[in-house]
Amino acid sequence: MKFKEMFYESTKADVLLIQPPILKHVKKRDIDPVQTNYWDKSDKVGSLIGDLPIEPNWGLLYLASSLRLNNITVNLVDFHLYDYVKYKKTDEFVNLAEIERTLKLKKFKMVGISALTRSADRALVIAELCKKINPDCKVILGGIHFSFVVNEVLEKCKAVDAIIKGEGEKAIVSLMNNIDNIAHWHEIEGIAFRDQKGCIHNDNKTNFIENINEIAWPDYSLWPSDVPLIPRVYLSRGCIGDCDYCVVNQLFLCKYRKRDINDVIDEIKMLKEKYSVSELLVGDLCFPADKQGTIEFCKLLIESNMGIKWWCQTKPELLDREILEYMKKAGCVQVAIGIECMDEKVLSLSNSHKYDAGNKESIYDLCKLINDYDIKVQGYFIFGLPGDTIDTSISTIKMLDRLTANGLVNVTHISVMVPYPGTSTMNNHEKYGMEIVNDDYSDFLMNCDLMNAGIPIYKTDTLDNYQIYSLWQLALSTVAKNYEKKSLQGTFMFKELDYFVDSLIVT
Repeated sequence: MKFKEMFYESTKADVLLIQPPILKHVKKRDIDPVQTNYWDKSDKVGSLIGDLPIEPNWGLLYLASSLRLNNITVNLVDFHLYDYVKYKKTDEFVNLAEIERTLKLKKFKMVGISALTRSADRALVIAELCKKINPDCKVILGGIHFSFVVNEVLEKCKAVDAIIKGEGEKAIVSLMNNIDNIAHWHEIEGIAFRDQKGCIHNDNKTNFIENINEIAWPDYSLWPSDVPLIPRVYLSRGCIGDCDYCVVNQLFLCKYRKRDINDVIDEIKMLKEKYSVSELLVGDLCFPADKQGTIEFCKLLIESNMGIKWWCQTKPELLDREILEYMKKAGCVQVAIGIECMDEKVLSLSNSHKYDAGNKESIYDLCKLINDYDIKVQGYFIFGLPGDTIDTSISTIKMLDRLTANGLVNVTHISVMVPYPGTSTMNNHEKYGMEIVNDDYSDFLMNCDLMNAGIPIYKTDTLDNYQIYSLWQLALSTVAKNYEKKSLQGTFMFKELDYFVDSLIVT
């Protein structure tokens, strides 16, 4: 399948999987100049490897594999991909008429839609369009956001037939196998649904797959072959941490499960041989959570002699010389570390990592150690955490300044905290001294990319939302100043993507 087939050609399948548009629809000229300056400087500095802005919804590709293994045909439409391409070429965004035009080209019995919080309302509009086009189809929602707002959505949107809570690889097959017999949906665990009389049923259970080795690799064939891809390969699900503001780990019930390492290596070999992949992301929430498992993975990757370059994310306290040496030999070129904040008391209020944030030299020395192995550092920083003040935020900005000025943090991920549905910071926000001042899901923005930023939707007893936003801006401008002084590396990871976008004709 190619890009044009996804959006402009008729296809038929039992299940149509849909990714809604994600971008905040605002013209670049209308974006805060502090942000545009930061991203312009960041692009000039460049990065060896990282997140492409058109990365697939991996959850949908996992569902596709599960369906196909059960002889259920599947198609995919990624409206975020279309939205990004159209914006880059025309400075305009995808509209409802274009979405409806594409959906009318697709034949389906069931629709599966997965959305982020910020794109949840668009998902519901798409659900209604699907019912309008094919009133007999069943519309199923899933993913992180919808797992935590089940009754709210079923009461609000009559076009939605069911919501899968948690890991959906097994549940979606059961739903499809019983598509003509809703009476059997009561027997499917971890779903909420509306019966034929319009009554809502919710078993208050969450789908959880204990043995993740049962899960098939994502169906990479559904991603257009002419669209650049950097795969996100997982060695595990869940995380050893339990940060109160992390919604992803809540989806996995805060339980850490490992894949068989040999199966991971086989997946990477397949990606290299079949899709000519040379770079990938290790998608684990906390990659070296299991030190011996990480070393085993690195050894097998070294022995395979595939020459794959890869990137991972982790907690600062999990890295040491031994593991960095193995990672370097195995092809690791970039590590993202969750520094978050330079005040240990602030971190402890939201149950974040255990390293001694108060010892600023420990972070400085760790970044230097990683650089000594010729591995780039991506620093993750969060503003607006519970307990954050002007003083603690300035302390974090000063460390950001020091790390980027000295080249010890090469790429930055600077965000504001978001109390997503399902997190303790949302469910118990008063406990953290927080007040939710905006409940519009389209404004639940982490502010970590150009097209998805805005005023935080909450304030705390120590900072209001405008102060959080201003401190975040100060962090961006501080880093941009330091990037301006660096030699230009070029945005290597985006070159292929730019060539692809330039070659397309979007109608």
